Amino acid sequence: MFRFLALTVVFFIAFAAAIVFLFSDSANNGESELAAIQQDNDVQVADGEIAAKRNSEVTYTPEAFRKAAFEGNIEIVKSCIGKGVEIDDADSSGFTALTMAAYNGHDKVCQVLIEAGADVNKRDNKGQFPLYHAASLDSPTTVKLLLDAGAEINETETRENFTSLMMAAAEGNMGVVKVLLEAGADRSMRDVDGDRALEFAREYGHEEIAQLLQEN
Repeated sequence: MFRFLALTVVFFIAFAAAIVFLFSDSANNGESELAAIQQDNDVQVADGEIAAKRNSEVTYTPEAFRKAAFEGNIEIVKSCIGKGVEIDDADSSGFTALTMAAYNGHDKVCQVLIEAGADVNKRDNKGQFPLYHAASLDSPTTVKLLLDAGAEINETETRENFTSLMMAAAEGNMGVVKVLLEAGADRSMRDVDGDRALEFAREYGHEEIAQLLQEN
């Protein structure tokens, strides 16, 4: 009898200890999760503060303007425009903010710059221009944006007389080739060596583009 009572007491003590352990572990887990969430929130706040600090430290110079355009940082581009930075200011290579944005296919930045009055046909020191640079990318939307803004579709760069269509054909950018052809690009134009966009497509192994140029 006493042995039974003793076992019963031991059982209840063990059961109570288990309950206490479970509640304690659950509470600790809850505290850990809350701590993790708070830490994550703190990191996000810190990141936001760092970003805000960086933006506040931006010097609104032509250099910062062009760098922002090159990187696609539309907020800094807008801020520089608002601060009166010259829209067509160029670096030592003749690259403007629009040239840099077009070169990297930053459509939204290009749109902001165009709306602010950027010259879509301004040449750099090599006689190249935003549309020519955009044609080197597989970014039909950038090309269309520039064309809609008045970019000269059959303009040639000054060294080899390459056109934007030739550049797109050489790079194998089918989407850009289609946009240029639909907009009226002259596929019969030749460079200083007498080559057309068709020859460029064939030379660099872009047979589908060559076929498209031959069919049209």
